Amino acid sequence: MKTKIFLVILVSLLVFSKHGISQSLGTNDRLTTQVKQVPANVKTNLNCLPNDPIYTSGGVVSDAEKFAIAMSGVKVSVQEESDFGDDAYAQMKSSGKYQFITSGAQYTALQTMLTDLLKARRKVSGIRYKIHLIKNDEVNAFTVGGHVFVNTGIISFANSESALAAIVGHEIGHNEKGHINLLLTKIKMGNTFIGGFGDIGIALQQTLTPFFNQQNEVEVDAYGADLCQAAGYDARKGLALWKKMSESEGKKNMIESFLRSHPYSKDRYNCLKKHIENNYTY
Repeated sequence: MKTKIFLVILVSLLVFSKHGISQSLGTNDRLTTQVKQVPANVKTNLNCLPNDPIYTSGGVVSDAEKFAIAMSGVKVSVQEESDFGDDAYAQMKSSGKYQFITSGAQYTALQTMLTDLLKARRKVSGIRYKIHLIKNDEVNAFTVGGHVFVNTGIISFANSESALAAIVGHEIGHNEKGHINLLLTKIKMGNTFIGGFGDIGIALQQTLTPFFNQQNEVEVDAYGADLCQAAGYDARKGLALWKKMSESEGKKNMIESFLRSHPYSKDRYNCLKKHIENNYTY
């Protein structure tokens, strides 16, 4: 009798697997588990946005601030960036405001996803990466100093391993493309007379609530899609997720934080669509 029950359970699990249902990170729509590096011939066109200052202005650091940083000579090393991420994570844990999940199927699957996406990088920055799962229904993901934070809410909203991989790849992109480093350099420059990053609490608040401009987002949309595809996921699912988020904007308060720090536009969607069509075939 026990043998029959076991076989029924086993068959049920096989049926779920056959239909591509994952119990941890949503639909199992990964194309292959083979991880490759992003091809050298992949091209990203940052000129796909309309010639309008609204797409390149603003963001975490203004043009005037970039000029001031260049003139000041202040720099943030990869070691400093990673150390800041470690300090930020430690402060988040001690604050008691975040409910971190450190075990279970979702947590384990996220560790594997991060490892595979990092393996797919063509150029390695040296930033120390860690990924964290936060129990929170708000649809959000963010990064600071190599630490990537993923809310359970965005896993449920995405309901797709490939779409979630695009999100994680996108956050890696903000680090690899220097957006986080530039923000930290701005903070460090402002605290030159205090030393280092000054008040870690204030600095942390600035890094957790950044506003990236459209060009920043287009750049890491493409970067995330490239990592996603090279790691065996389906980059098209990420494109579908961005569209789903845009259609939900203004309707669901739970995605406001993500859209506030990752501004969406139809032009941005079209840029990513063209990037995928120009570089990949299915």
